[in-house]
Amino acid sequence: MGRPRGLGRGLSALIPPPAGTEAGAGVQEIPVDRIAPNPFQPRRRFDAGRMEELVESVRRHGILQPVVVRRTGDGFQLVSGERRWRAAQLAGMEAVPAVIRECDDRAMAELALVENLQREDLNPMEEAEAYHRLIQEFGWTQEALAERVGRSRPHVANMIRLLQLEPEIRQWIADGQLTAAHGKALLAVAGARRVALAGEAVRRGWTVSELSRRLAERGGRDRAKTEDVHLESAAEALRRRLGVPVRIRPRGEGGRVEVWYRNLEELERILETLEGEPEVGPEFVV
Repeated sequence: MGRPRGLGRGLSALIPPPAGTEAGAGVQEIPVDRIAPNPFQPRRRFDAGRMEELVESVRRHGILQPVVVRRTGDGFQLVSGERRWRAAQLAGMEAVPAVIRECDDRAMAELALVENLQREDLNPMEEAEAYHRLIQEFGWTQEALAERVGRSRPHVANMIRLLQLEPEIRQWIADGQLTAAHGKALLAVAGARRVALAGEAVRRGWTVSELSRRLAERGGRDRAKTEDVHLESAAEALRRRLGVPVRIRPRGEGGRVEVWYRNLEELERILETLEGEPEVGPEFVV
């Protein structure tokens, strides 16, 4: 599914500047060591290569766009701009330009998610965990959340379902070895078999289509094995009842029941036993 531009509401909609202020007004230098990260930041990983590029840019040009913070006791907490704040630290800067805003937890959590979705900075598991947290901690419905972040409700629901996967599979998705689409396909399988298939998909580099085909094939084999077990159980029941070898051969929707006898006396005994019994199948061969 493509990611639409202009996801959700922007920073100005969530935490508008005070009335009468203009763009750039209220910017002040705040020591980097007095700023703590956003506790609702859904992103757990920061790409090393992209961070190096940003650090080099900060060294050359400084921070062109202020970070946004809120007051917390005697310090501050990031509302947005964590990459810039981290880059400033790595570049050896003592302070960063910042704008102070009043912002509650709900707005911070929503903004952190929207900002990262707009920049496509989240891996699928981070996105899923962020949706889940907003729903659990702030009481969002899937419909309301989808509208706020500019996604469809089925997309939000499918992402949250990825959290049902085993830790190994979630890690492979977070690492980029499997995609969210792989994870969605694997949800059709349960237990250790799901982990084994996911591991095979990672080792062999299966596409989603290849994984889906393998799942269909194995599902067919599982159904065939189940049918074989039932038929063998039925054949064993007949062997015990008739006291002679019995084989059931499936064919299409029907099949054959084959009964062996050693002489006419044994055949007469079998027929007497079967007298009055319902037919076993569409074709009975003695």
